[in-house]
Amino acid sequence: MGEEIRKILQVDYVQSSVAIQQDRYKQAFRVKLDFSGIEIPPSQPGFDRLIIMQQGYGPNKYYEASERQFPCSREIEDLDNAVKGRNEREWNKTYAIWVRNRREADCELKNMSAVATKEKGIQTMTLAERLWLGIDWFLEKKEHLDEKNNTYCSGSRYFNGNVPSVALANRKLLRVSWNLPRAAYPWLRARAVVSLAECHS
Repeated sequence: MGEEIRKILQVDYVQSSVAIQQDRYKQAFRVKLDFSGIEIPPSQPGFDRLIIMQQGYGPNKYYEASERQFPCSREIEDLDNAVKGRNEREWNKTYAIWVRNRREADCELKNMSAVATKEKGIQTMTLAERLWLGIDWFLEKKEHLDEKNNTYCSGSRYFNGNVPSVALANRKLLRVSWNLPRAAYPWLRARAVVSLAECHS
């Protein structure tokens, strides 16, 4: 009976999380989307925040939505073209991932370069995913992610091989920048994700 109750509660939590994502897209983009048929990766301990990435929505779209919520800056104007085809998960389909439900990027991945996370087989957040998570978090909590650290978007690469990063400047400006793929600092941290690609590998 205990296991059956656990499964029921898990299904309810997933359905609630999907509904929340639909509402967030309505808030951010004024669109009504139906994610009811989307395949959800099995959750893992510690990964209990669901985000859904809409087909056709690349980093430009999420950056522009960010601008409608708070001040932003980017060093590369066309983010889509800069990372297209160089992401762990592309925006050619709608998909869901689980992430850690925390404000700061993963302390577990501090001092770990993008090269190192790839060598270890760790699935990490793309630039588009980080931008959407930032909007999602802000709409819920009215606060920014990464007040103290930078998210190292090691699930993406720019056309020159560098790694996108997202940080908060002066406590209010979302800044999309870059770091070298072998950069490793305590404040530069990737965000691990649980995706279907990982679960099926």
